[in-house]
Amino acid sequence: MKALLVSTPVMGHLNPLLSIGRILVSDGHEVVGLSSTYLHDRIEAIGATFRGFLPEADFDIRNAPERFAELRATPPGPKLLRMILERAFVDFMLPQYQSIKGVMRAMMERRTMPAFRPRTAKSSGRNMPACSRPSKTPSSRQWANT
Repeated sequence: MKALLVSTPVMGHLNPLLSIGRILVSDGHEVVGLSSTYLHDRIEAIGATFRGFLPEADFDIRNAPERFAELRATPPGPKLLRMILERAFVDFMLPQYQSIKGVMRAMMERRTMPAFRPRTAKSSGRNMPACSRPSKTPSSRQWANT
């Protein structure tokens, strides 16, 4: 199975995905992590392949005070919250979406797809049935039209 884990570059959003990705990688699945380049090492540390957002969406949250200096001048309240949401999330949505489409297209165009191998009771400690059917995935043409 192929999995694409996408996270806005905020650790509270990324950390849960890294836990899921680590499990998928350990079960032999192909995992790609898509986020900002400063998170490259964190994503590759779980055994996933890293892909970075397009430059327009490649934001390093550690540089937020310099990048969004106007936020420091705004008093706490609804106006500040709106500015944070717009600057840190909304402004990056379209290029993040374009990044997701590009990575999904590339993943789907690869012809070699591993067979679906769900966890078995032996590998996970849970009572789950084994299955050897290949997973059904949409063609790259279907992804491109979404």
